[in-house]
Amino acid sequence: LERLPSSLGLFLAKGEAEAPWITRYASAIFSPLNLPSAYDYYEKYTHSNPVTMMSGGGTSFDYLEEIGLNKTIFLMAELPYFQSPMVTNDTIIPNITRRDVLLQGLDKDNESNAILMYLLTQIKPVMTFNSSFYRASRSLLELYNTTAASRRQAVLNDNSTLVPVTVASQADALYISMFYKMLIASMLDRAIIWQIQQPSADRKLLENARIELENHLDDWINDIEQNLPYTPIRIRNLVQAQLGAMLTVLPK
Repeated sequence: LERLPSSLGLFLAKGEAEAPWITRYASAIFSPLNLPSAYDYYEKYTHSNPVTMMSGGGTSFDYLEEIGLNKTIFLMAELPYFQSPMVTNDTIIPNITRRDVLLQGLDKDNESNAILMYLLTQIKPVMTFNSSFYRASRSLLELYNTTAASRRQAVLNDNSTLVPVTVASQADALYISMFYKMLIASMLDRAIIWQIQQPSADRKLLENARIELENHLDDWINDIEQNLPYTPIRIRNLVQAQLGAMLTVLPK
């Protein structure tokens, strides 16, 4: 599995795990995401009710464990939209810990969330078209907003974050995480576009909000492009990586 990406011209991502509660088996190879582990993590490292910190559902891995099929092969091949050589760079950055960069990443997340929540508040009274883009972006932004303090508390209470940080982890915390936040902002942008197309839309308010949102999106894009050299990944390579990973773990 560790050799597969390079055979396809892809970088093995050696930075942060998708979630802080999953177990690392090897570089870029982790245990599956599951709800019990998320609950235990928030219960251990925060003072919040873990239920209020969680979103989404589990996977078939949770179900297989529940019915005792622990030896069943379960594989998730997570693949990015783009890649950067920084994500595979495990060089230690002197005098900086994982905690330092994770907190910096949370600061950036809070800053962007404040902007997006402000825009959300401005447009809420006129958002009569309850599109899937609007529901998804609104619920995610509201969750991030209400859990921000507890997510910071978890980083501060988890002593595993005191280890030296690598270039890959820094790239994840400061730039790649922001890219995924931009996907949520882009959903909000789509929701505004759809609302503008409605017959009774308050076009002036919505168009002003959209201009402001797109200005912020441009700023966030520029921040990533100036700090993270990257190239898009061909869909062919993504499919090859997924199928290759599956063939690698299947019994011979």
